[in-house]
Amino acid sequence: MARKKNLERAVVLGLLLSTSVYSSAWADVVLIEGENAYPEGLRIQGVTETYSGEGKNITINAHNDSILLGASLGIWSLGTSVADGNGTINVGSLNIDVRNYIGDDLLVQDEISAGILAGPERVDSSWQGNDSHNAIVTLNSDNDVNISALTRNGKSSYGIYSKTKGDVNVSSNNGSITINASKGLSSYKYDVVIHEAYIRDADYANSQAYGLNAENGKITLSADNNISISAFIKDDSDLSWYDDYENYNNALQESDIYAVSNTNGTIDLSTGNENETGGIISLSATANKGNAYGLDSYRGKKIFLMAVR
Repeated sequence: MARKKNLERAVVLGLLLSTSVYSSAWADVVLIEGENAYPEGLRIQGVTETYSGEGKNITINAHNDSILLGASLGIWSLGTSVADGNGTINVGSLNIDVRNYIGDDLLVQDEISAGILAGPERVDSSWQGNDSHNAIVTLNSDNDVNISALTRNGKSSYGIYSKTKGDVNVSSNNGSITINASKGLSSYKYDVVIHEAYIRDADYANSQAYGLNAENGKITLSADNNISISAFIKDDSDLSWYDDYENYNNALQESDIYAVSNTNGTIDLSTGNENETGGIISLSATANKGNAYGLDSYRGKKIFLMAVR
């Protein structure tokens, strides 16, 4: 009899534990306001989660200013070998500002900067994620969405980057969507930790800037007002007094710049609605010694632009 009771207790305890673990994976994450609330961004790895920030002005400042931190990512969804990464984010408004710096070439290599990333990527010196499962980001904002991505090393910057099985959907119900991607120099002025009085070699010629990049993935943007996407090379002339500034700045200019790039993916941009005026889609790419592409598509499955006025 004692054995039977112990077995019953074990079964009940097992059910309680499994229920608590299962429910926690699906519980809402309550977002908080503040400039420094999310210094490492949001990572959605092999789970399905809802991030609740309705009526709040959410800020993600992922400024990786140390060689030990690797990539700088605002929102990152990645599937694993067994499960999708699927995040739904509801906010009043959203501002994402990501900035990376150079690696030390020993422990940490140069890594990317991305406002929103869907798919596997090399981060913190190791490849993370698996494209056998989906990587999904659904962002719903009542008002404006602003995304800024800056790279200061030999890897590229992306406002939004959707890779194989990646699906990013951003909507601004009463506002606009603004995305800026850029590349610049890494220096003591920005990163006191690893620089003394010089600009460090970061293979600047290898990096590029992408406002949107659908690389076997899907990106959908919808705004009641406007969508503005720009990519450019940052003016770092205030660093001209640093040793070897001219050489590094020349290397910085040697790259192609893309407002929107689509490689075997799908991009859908739409603005305005049937009941109100408004709706402008603006694409801007500025390069110096390389090529500038407002809209570049290579074997793209679909590019759809619609502005209602």
